[in-house]
Amino acid sequence: RLSIGLAAFWSLLGGVLGGVAVLGPVGRATATRRVSMGDVSQFGPEYQAVRVSVPSSHGWRAHEITSTVFVRTGEDGALQALSGNGTHLGCTVRWMADEGEFHCPCHGGKFGADGTQIAGPPPDPLVSLTTEVNGAEAFVELG
Repeated sequence: RLSIGLAAFWSLLGGVLGGVAVLGPVGRATATRRVSMGDVSQFGPEYQAVRVSVPSSHGWRAHEITSTVFVRTGEDGALQALSGNGTHLGCTVRWMADEGEFHCPCHGGKFGADGTQIAGPPPDPLVSLTTEVNGAEAFVELG
């Protein structure tokens, strides 16, 4: 009985550990966060919408997540980037250059040029994103 009990225990333990090794990645989502936005010379003092794709995986299934980022060159010459997703329900906002504001097309939210919320239901400002320039190529950190 002791031998049978130990054999059953070790078999069960081996099965659990094997299952964890095989199925472990299934519940984990990963995404590459540093994404190229192209040549830095394309950005000026006015916001420009840039579509970026982030390779991602959930378990063994690979796919891409596409996002909009608004980018401009600040007065100090550094790139400034804001997420294009509103903070109410995640709608893609639009830059209204003539008003100097971002508008949410579906919920009436408005954000200032620095991303602060100025009207409507959004609870938080637009997310400011970290940028980096390497040579002539501009990158943004998504997360």
